[in-house]
Amino acid sequence: NRLKRRLSAAGELIAIISQPILQVFKSLRERIYAFQLMLIRVKEEYHSRMTVGGSTISVLDNIPISERLPSMLKSADTLLEKELFKEAEKKYIATLALDAKYIPAYEGLQRVYTQQKEWGQACEVSEHVCRLRAETLKKQGDAPEMSSEITRYAESLHDLSDLYCNLGRPQDALKVIRKALKLQGNNPKYLHSLGEIYIL
Repeated sequence: NRLKRRLSAAGELIAIISQPILQVFKSLRERIYAFQLMLIRVKEEYHSRMTVGGSTISVLDNIPISERLPSMLKSADTLLEKELFKEAEKKYIATLALDAKYIPAYEGLQRVYTQQKEWGQACEVSEHVCRLRAETLKKQGDAPEMSSEITRYAESLHDLSDLYCNLGRPQDALKVIRKALKLQGNNPKYLHSLGEIYIL
């Protein structure tokens, strides 16, 4: 009977401790799922010939995507500069509907969420940017532009590290900033961030 009571008490304690952790994982899973649904929805709307900037997609179909993307990105950046966050968010997502691996649009989306202090969403986008940057590095190998791509990847890692700090995740921030320092070990900005993380 004593053993049963102890096991029962232990089970209750584990249930109490695990509940907040399960809630965090559930919330994270829901946010990622919502983000994916948002991208899918916009893509479907575009295929349904929604209008973009006064022109229908059927008209824009004649223009190569490589030419459309910078124009749409510039329009989204302008909206962000005016702090029209919702409009900028829609424009960045619309750009991603045309090219799901267009990194500048993800970076714009990340700035939208960061400026609004929506750290969770900004972090999700930043993690995706880092994955895309890592993929690009693998594909390039010893290409001449490798150096500039390394710089961009290190900068993306630094941004992600800052976001982890804002989310109260210094251990994750430490891992990420160390990756950035492996790429550019003498960068004073990254070394400064490393010091701040150690203080945390």
